[in-house]
Amino acid sequence: MSRARENADGARLDAPLASPAFTGTPTGITAAHLEAGVLPSHVTGGSGLTALGTVTSGTIGGAVTFENGKTLRNIEEDYLTSNISKSGTGSGGATTEFTVFTPTYTPKFIGSQVTGTFYAMMETDNIGGSDGRGYCKLEFTGSGITNWTSSTSSNYGEFDRGGSGIQGRGNVVFFAPLHTTTSTDEITCTIKAKSSAGSGTPVIQFIGGGSPYLYSKFQWMEFK
Repeated sequence: MSRARENADGARLDAPLASPAFTGTPTGITAAHLEAGVLPSHVTGGSGLTALGTVTSGTIGGAVTFENGKTLRNIEEDYLTSNISKSGTGSGGATTEFTVFTPTYTPKFIGSQVTGTFYAMMETDNIGGSDGRGYCKLEFTGSGITNWTSSTSSNYGEFDRGGSGIQGRGNVVFFAPLHTTTSTDEITCTIKAKSSAGSGTPVIQFIGGGSPYLYSKFQWMEFK
């Protein structure tokens, strides 16, 4: 009858070479003894992996945090699909607050920070009046954020002190602060505008419906 051979420390000397079973803590094994290869999917690093080398594929999960600051995790754009134009000072005209459009975004992560920027290609006019100014405001709403509305102070347009009429065209950018998410429920940004003119025939027009590079759009950004 054969007996299992053991060394002085009690370790078996006839362990199968293909898959030896270690009963203690092996010592003396260095990186040079490990053959390059692929870690199986069930291997976890705990707190011991400090350098992974070049990662060529895989998914960074939403729970991953970065040591210094936040990184951009997602970006999406909504486009104004047709021109929006209002004129006059009466009901339903340029001096009555109106909705330009309502882009929406669904956050990818809980605990992230979401913001948006409205790139408006617009024209303002006032025939026979001096005031071509007005405001464009952003209203952020959602069950997973703290609702926020920007100021309604005049933030675009020109003023002619001569009073003979004024026209302005250009690209205007409206920014919003970061909003911390507590859920992945949809966020809506309602964009509204209104002329400040008290006389003349004011006109506000937001350009949409053309090439993506030639019309108004809203850009969502999510950081984590």
